[in-house]
Amino acid sequence: DSMRYHNGRSFSTYDKDNDSAITNCALSYKGAFWYKNCHRVNLMGRYGDTSHSQGINWFHWKGHEYSIQFAEMKLRP
Repeated sequence: DSMRYHNGRSFSTYDKDNDSAITNCALSYKGAFWYKNCHRVNLMGRYGDTSHSQGINWFHWKGHEYSIQFAEMKLRP
């Protein structure tokens, strides 16, 4: 599952880089997330952007070039 890649990661934003990549993944991919060495899932990407990894994408489903039109995140307590 693509989300497993992000397990245990701290949340990264454009001004708080907590990922393990050389670059700031939140800045590079236009959205905050629990990045590792960037992502396999990018639910906070730019809507409709089909550039590589820029949109809302799920790597193990449609890859980094497909921008999902709707995403919903549910958290369990």
